[in-house]
Formats: sequence, C-alpha cells, structure tokens
Amino acid sequence: MVVDITRLKEAEMAVAESEEKYRNIIEQSYNGIVLSDEEGRIVEWNRSMEEITGLPENEVQGKHLSTLILQSLPSTFTDQQIAHLTEDIGKIYHDKEMPSSYKKLEYTFQRPDGRKIFVEALNFPFYSGGRFFMCTIIRDISRQKIAEEMTQDHLQKLTILNKIVHIANNAQNIHDLFKGVLNSTLHLLGFESGSIYLLDEKKEFVELAYHENLPEEFLKTVEKLEVSKDLYHSIYREGKAFYNYLKVRPNLKKFGFKAVAVVPFFSGQKVIGSIHVVSREKTSISSLEMDILETIGMETGTVIAKMYSEAAIRDSLAEKEVLLKEIHHRVKNNMQIISSLLNLQLQHVQEEEARNVLIESQGRVKSMAMIHEKLYQSPDLARIKFRDYIQKLVYDILYTYGVKARNIELEMDIDDIELDMETSIPCGLIINELVTNSVKYAFPEGKGTISIQFKGQDELQLIIKDDGIGLPQEVDVEHIETLGLQLVLNLVKQLNGELTINRSQGTEYIIKFKELKYNKRF
Repeated sequence: MVVDITRLKEAEMAVAESEEKYRNIIEQSYNGIVLSDEEGRIVEWNRSMEEITGLPENEVQGKHLSTLILQSLPSTFTDQQIAHLTEDIGKIYHDKEMPSSYKKLEYTFQRPDGRKIFVEALNFPFYSGGRFFMCTIIRDISRQKIAEEMTQDHLQKLTILNKIVHIANNAQNIHDLFKGVLNSTLHLLGFESGSIYLLDEKKEFVELAYHENLPEEFLKTVEKLEVSKDLYHSIYREGKAFYNYLKVRPNLKKFGFKAVAVVPFFSGQKVIGSIHVVSREKTSISSLEMDILETIGMETGTVIAKMYSEAAIRDSLAEKEVLLKEIHHRVKNNMQIISSLLNLQLQHVQEEEARNVLIESQGRVKSMAMIHEKLYQSPDLARIKFRDYIQKLVYDILYTYGVKARNIELEMDIDDIELDMETSIPCGLIINELVTNSVKYAFPEGKGTISIQFKGQDELQLIIKDDGIGLPQEVDVEHIETLGLQLVLNLVKQLNGELTINRSQGTEYIIKFKELKYNKRF
C-alpha cells in the first residue's frame, strides 16, 4: 500500500521555513526579545537581549523570568516593593492577562558587571499552538534618559540662574545684592545657611560681608580670613572652588554642618570674593549644583565689580560737581571784586564821560557775575533759568542808575527758558546793554515803559522795547560808533543770530537765535 505524503512534507517544510523566518527576525532585531511560557520560564532570549543585559542565552534558558527581573533590580528597592512586584508577576501568569499598567514600563536594569542601564519594556501575551506565551521587547534607552536628564538639568540651571541674575541686576545697592543673591541661592539649591566674603583693597584678608542663618559662635571665628593661609590662598589667589570643604575643615562638623561649598566671585580673571553655602541636611553636592554655583560666582562677581565701578564714578562726578560749583563761586566772587574796584575808582573820577564808562563796565561785569552765581545755584551746574536771571538783572540796572519804580515801568513776558553758559553770557550782556541804553537815553523826562519778551523753544526770540524818544533815523546801525551798540552787534554775531531794529514808537530790538551747541567738556 502506497500513501502519498507530499502534502504532509510540504506542510512540514512550510512550518520549518516559517520557524526559520521567525528566528531570523528575532535574532536580527536591534531590540531585545524574550519569550516565556505559561509557567514563566524563558524559552527565547535573542542576541540583542544578551548585549543589552550582559546575560548569555545559555545562562537564562529555562529560568523563571521573574527571578532575573528581581535579581536585576537596583538596591534602592525596598523589601515591600519587591514583594509587591513578585505578587504582580505571579498574578499575570496565573490569570494569563496583562494589566494595562504593565504593558509599557521604564525601569533601571543592573547588569552583572554592575553597570546600570535604563530600559523600556513592552509586554504582551499571545497564544501559539494552544499554549500561552508572554513576549517582552526590551529597548536600551540609557542615552535618551541621560539626554533628558541633561536637558532637565540645563533647564533647571537656566531657571535658577535667570532668577538670581534678575535679582542681582535689579539690586539697588550692594547690601540688597548680597541679600538677594545669597537667599535665592540657598532657597533654589536647597541649602539652609551661607555667607558672602569680599577681598580687602590690599588683598591680604577677606571680610564677612553678609550671612544668613549661621550660629554666632561660628561667626566669631570667621569674620576675617587671612588670604595667605594654604586653603584661602587656593580660593582667593588661585580661584579654586571647594565642594568637599569638610574634608579640609573637619572641625566645622561640630556646628552640625554636613555639606559646605566655597566658590569664588570673579570679575574678569580676578577673584574679588566668595560665596559659601552650608547644609545640615544634604550630605553631598551634585555636579549640577557645582555648575550652578560656579556660574553664580562669575555672574555675581561681574555685578559686584559693576556696582563698585558705578559708585566710584558717582563719587568722582560728585567731587567734580563740588569743584565746578567752587569754580563758578570763585569766578562770581572775583567779578564782584572787579565790580567793587570799579566802584572804588568811580569815587575818584569827576569827569562825566569817564564815570559813565566805569558804570557801564561795572554793569557788564555784574551781568556776567550773575550768570556764574545762577550756575552754581543750578542743580545741574550747566544751565540756568533765564526768567529769574533777566528779572534780577533788569532790577539791578534800575537800581544802579537810581531809577524809581514808579517812573519807569517794566513789562516782562518770559517763557521758562533754560540756557547753558556759552549762550547765557552773550545773551545776558545783550540784555544789559539794551536795557541800560533805554534807561540812560530813551526817557529825557525820566518816565516811560520798557518791555522785555523772551520766547521760543528751538528758535529763540528776544524782544527789548521802550516807548521813549527812539533811535534817530540818521543813525546807521551797521556803522555805529557807540561802544554799547557795537558790543550788541558783535554779541548777536557770536550767537549766530539776526538783529532787527524797529524805530517807530520808540525803539524795538528783535533778536532771533538758537542756543549754541558746544561739545561737552566732561
């Protein structure tokens, strides 16, 4: 009897071919693949699984998967956690169901060589030939985890530094800076106490500048530290940070300190001080914390140097202001001496013409002295309020020539205009000359009105007018011989201005000019 077994052989070959494809897929996979049967024993353990775990297939074949899992757990797992995990694994194989919480897991796997890796495990059950199997696909995600941790560390570092730099840059004074930086550093990095030291000018000692939550008995011993000593020399001369400070200063343990770090403050390449952070709870300082502390040292040192530099500039400016005030005051006093000398000379001169020359010269000196008086009284020492100046100058002229207020009336319409010294002196002299001319020559009968108008912003307009007898028509202004009007013409040119004279109904002088632009001297 002959039986045709062609189909049977074809089926066996198909199964063998299928199994070979299946094994090739498992072996060629970059992911670790492990199969366990219904009893939890390992039946497949591919080459990638060997590479990831460091366990060869012949050592794990037939062993319970739960045993390997429990052996590879980190030492941080408690007995209670291990018992709970053992119970869960047993329940999965008993019930032949996979809880959703176990379908995808991330955990730390400890290899036989002691190296810890992060793995991602995908677990799913399946049936083959009526039998239950569990498939676990393992992927090494150590690099991904390290990258995530580095990213998180970087973000944490940036967040902390942004807060501290913001506090430092917004501090109003050095005390606020120290308080803000130290308290923020302690709070954000989890330390409880700390201090800040600054080098003295000779760089021989560092002195305690600020501290938080440090015991009094400890502070008494560290208020002033000598830089030449070995440890302090390393910190303040060589710029080294210490994170194992208790190893070199074990006596600090008596104060309950468990972790102490000392980090220099840098301004450029120079050490200018240090920040000390102390913990009675932390036993170590992480590399991230070290990195943050060193950046704080660089940033804070820069701000400290900037603050001291700005303070030095402010002191220098204040000193220059005092000197400038003294200069204006002395110039004003010297001009008053000149005026007094002219007045003294006046008492010995009988000729009318000579007396007039001395009085006019005295008036010119007073007009300039008044500018310097106003300047040293001015808040910025560079500009004067011209309304106050004109009023004082004009009343002083009337007093000099013995004019009674009821005889000559004054009308003033003056904007709140401020001028610098370069423009004020020629402008003041012009007003002095024109008002003096009006007082002396415009009113033969001794009565009349003088009007002064000063207005404008970018372009200024000064109008001085009287209702007196007026300037004779035959007088040629361009070729005038009197000293006073010659001086006015020259001063208008100095101001780069324009002069217009209106001779109807008295005399009206209209002068248009802009404030002179000079380069600042300071």
